[in-house]
Amino acid sequence: MTEIDISRVLIEGDTATIMGEKYKRVIETSNTTQKIWKAFVDELTQEPTDDMQKALATSIREVANELQYYNTSEGEDMILDAYKLYELAEELEETK
Repeated sequence: MTEIDISRVLIEGDTATIMGEKYKRVIETSNTTQKIWKAFVDELTQEPTDDMQKALATSIREVANELQYYNTSEGEDMILDAYKLYELAEELEETK
């Protein structure tokens, strides 16, 4: 294995330059994340943008914030009711 002089590594944002070669950092996404993003993109009528990805993430946080309730049992603090999620999806589809 080649030893790398750490003084020759430049890191800028999500890119690292090592001995003149640029490498982009890749963040592995979970299977659930991939499925949700694919379901979202499959319904689009245009190419997805970074804004859409951020908007979807913000929407998921808002759903959790609106529909969560707290359980008083030990070890469980926040619960989302799947039925409420399906109900929300149906309401959104009917909204014009």
